[in-house]
Amino acid sequence: MEMRKQIQIILFLLTIGFGLPIGVNAQTGNFGTGYFQNQYVLNPAMAGLNSKEFNINTAYNKESTAVSNSAKTIYITADYGLSNAVGLGVNLIMDNIGALSTTRIMGTYAYQVKLNEDNQSLHFGVSAGGVKERFNANDISGDPSDVFLYNFNDRKMQFEADFGVAYLRDRLTLQATAPNFVSTLRDTEKTILSQGTFVASAAYKISIADGGDPINLEPKIAFRSFKGLKSIIDAGANVDFVQNTINLFALYHSNKSVTAGIGFKVLGAFQVSGAYNSGSDNFSGGTIGNSFELGLRFYTKGNK
Repeated sequence: MEMRKQIQIILFLLTIGFGLPIGVNAQTGNFGTGYFQNQYVLNPAMAGLNSKEFNINTAYNKESTAVSNSAKTIYITADYGLSNAVGLGVNLIMDNIGALSTTRIMGTYAYQVKLNEDNQSLHFGVSAGGVKERFNANDISGDPSDVFLYNFNDRKMQFEADFGVAYLRDRLTLQATAPNFVSTLRDTEKTILSQGTFVASAAYKISIADGGDPINLEPKIAFRSFKGLKSIIDAGANVDFVQNTINLFALYHSNKSVTAGIGFKVLGAFQVSGAYNSGSDNFSGGTIGNSFELGLRFYTKGNK
């Protein structure tokens, strides 16, 4: 493909990403595993990336502070490459901070278009489902029978949709995601943990050692914007070694926090990971205090 056409594709992705309305909201929670291990949790276009590959991912993230009822989030995702063109997925996110809980369940359809040269492909994804927010009366200091709380908890689950796009060329991956698109159209206000606008990222894999046991390095930079809050730039890298069975990753965030983690693949079907985030001095779209994360992935190998 000519260089001009490649530039047009990149500009197309950037137009989709940066041209999205600023009123959209991000998914609750921010997981270290979402940067490298399970990118589907942040972008529906990454569901079922490889034909006949099946993945189940789960992670638990808890803020480590002296405050009771500190923030904690759990996600479970499953995705499958139905064919070389179609991927399917489902994801569940449960977020709790203090007395407020948010449950989000979505089904995903992803479609990819193979381009002619250099192992290039365009991926498009849409997730649709519902979001339910409620207050737990047992965790509220005050009158649990307050009319406001009753009316809030009596609300029905709200329909929601996410859109994502990705461009893959050999070792290069560009992504842009517009989560909670329905809330944008309705101009719906949500909790402070749901105020993101969109996520865009770029990553490039590099083999830094030849032979039977190469070391693969993947630098990545991401941009996350938030409604009424300062945007965050993430920069870091993931490295795989020992025949791709051990990985280390670390990222620095422009809100002056750091995320670092490690993962191990065992029995050719499982990946166990752990991550730590140093927290930030003030809330700007991420956790306030230090947080710890544990992740588990079950997978079957597919056809690339």
